[in-house]
Amino acid sequence: MTRECSPPVVENREPDSGEVPEESKSTYFWAKLLHPADPAAFESVLTGAREVDELVADAGLAAAAWTAETTQLIVDQLSCSSSPDNPVSPAEKRLVEGTVTWTLYRLARAEPVPGYFRRELGQCVRERLANGSTPESWLHALNDLYAVLTERLLHAAATGLPPEQHATAMQEITTTLFHSMSLLGDEITLAFLAERRRQSAGAAAERAKLVHGILDGARVNAERAHRHLGYDLSLHHLGLVLWYDEDTVPWCDDDTRNWTRELETVATGLLREAGCSSTLLVPAGSARLWAWGGRVHGLPAELGELDPTALPGGHVHVAGGLPAEGVAGFRRSYGQAATLEHLSRTVLAGSGNIHDYRTLELFVLMGGDVGRLTEFVRRELGGLADQERPVVTLRETLKCYLDSERSTTATAERLRIAKNTVAYRVKKAEQLRSRPIGQDQLRLHLALHLAERMGPALLSGRGTPKERRPAGRNRGR
Repeated sequence: MTRECSPPVVENREPDSGEVPEESKSTYFWAKLLHPADPAAFESVLTGAREVDELVADAGLAAAAWTAETTQLIVDQLSCSSSPDNPVSPAEKRLVEGTVTWTLYRLARAEPVPGYFRRELGQCVRERLANGSTPESWLHALNDLYAVLTERLLHAAATGLPPEQHATAMQEITTTLFHSMSLLGDEITLAFLAERRRQSAGAAAERAKLVHGILDGARVNAERAHRHLGYDLSLHHLGLVLWYDEDTVPWCDDDTRNWTRELETVATGLLREAGCSSTLLVPAGSARLWAWGGRVHGLPAELGELDPTALPGGHVHVAGGLPAEGVAGFRRSYGQAATLEHLSRTVLAGSGNIHDYRTLELFVLMGGDVGRLTEFVRRELGGLADQERPVVTLRETLKCYLDSERSTTATAERLRIAKNTVAYRVKKAEQLRSRPIGQDQLRLHLALHLAERMGPALLSGRGTPKERRPAGRNRGR
């Protein structure tokens, strides 16, 4: 910025003697000590016209020229340490000049960080983040800036004040500059955090919008999707939906980010366990996450096939669809997981925290009618429809027996019990069911499978429903 004015005439004055005058509390007192080597340096002032007018009115042309001169010295030093590909920008030069000006004001009074400084800082941070700049590099530059500024102010005090005032001036300068540097360091850190949040929110919103479009059936540009999502839609996908059981986890506003991070950690671990080589994570609320994992060759493992030790604790729910290929598979696997999430929050509440589509597919195909499914399971199991531990053990043994094609030896090996124990439990289960195992075996096997996976939701009562017991047997007792 160029201003039309006559350069100030700098007089060589002898240091005043005596105590520091009362006017030392004003900006003008410090301004009298600031004499530029080149008064014409004022013409290179970069700050906005209003700020320059205020500086000239408060401190005079000489102080304004000294500010511009100091700014150029600092910029030259910063330029020496910066990469040729990333020279000091005009916005950064204005930021340096604003820092010098503001520090001069703070020598006279407790001046807050001005609004124009924050605007320039925000602009500089936006420019530098794109080039990989970090807060640490800026704080290092701030140290260099204040080293030059401190040296020049101490020199001005040493040459403009009598010796008996040097100690007081030195203390005032160093204290003020230390506090100023601390304040500006905080401003720099906050500016970087704010800009990163803004960019992250913008990128996350763009990713979420793109994913919503894909799920809604929009035509997909594979190259654009890969570029924005960092995920290849042509892979073999496993879709998951994760969420918190908010009834068992105390809510706190500060926990939102930690909750999302934990869900992301759980999802990443499960998808890695399923054999996925790449992942896509999309937050879908404060305590909910959509997740996909992809493989180039072959389908990922299903959620129900994973090692139980890899599954999360009870407060984290996971619903998993069936693995499928391509864009259609991306949609379908997620849709299955989302269906399970809805059912687990409603009719299947209390049925555990891991919801695998293959396990529950028959229930889904029945329209999610838990009443009809409960009736079917309890009718087929008869007296085995009980949640007492001994009866549960009989059901587990009988299911393993049918899974093993009614081989007593194979069942004993899988359960690590004696063959006689297997035979006893199977016979006891037949007695409780009141029907031979071979009668409607397919229906029995299905009922045992559903009871194993959905027991709490389907078997909330005990034993055979009372209305099915013979009427009048105990009448009159």
